[in-house]
Amino acid sequence: MNRTVHVLPSDRGWAVTVEDTDGATSHYPSQEEAVAAGREKASKDQVELVIHGPDGQVQQRTRYDRGDGHGHDGDAGDGGGDGGGGNGGGGDGGD
Repeated sequence: MNRTVHVLPSDRGWAVTVEDTDGATSHYPSQEEAVAAGREKASKDQVELVIHGPDGQVQQRTRYDRGDGHGHDGDAGDGGGDGGGGNGGGGDGGD
């Protein structure tokens, strides 16, 4: 079952919803809190996370694959703000 997790603006701040579930919505005062909760849910369930901006347009898509536990960005554009990782995804890791 592939239930995509969405982070969306709502009349109560920001909402995290799961496709194909009735009433499975959590509300948060900020987009950052909603994104953190959405990432945790999508990672745990190994599904896609879709982050929407204040205008409802998709800002970022991240698929959490079974096996590696890491998110993989799709056609995202600029996620804006503190997305928790920036661009690239390099490989050397530094320190």
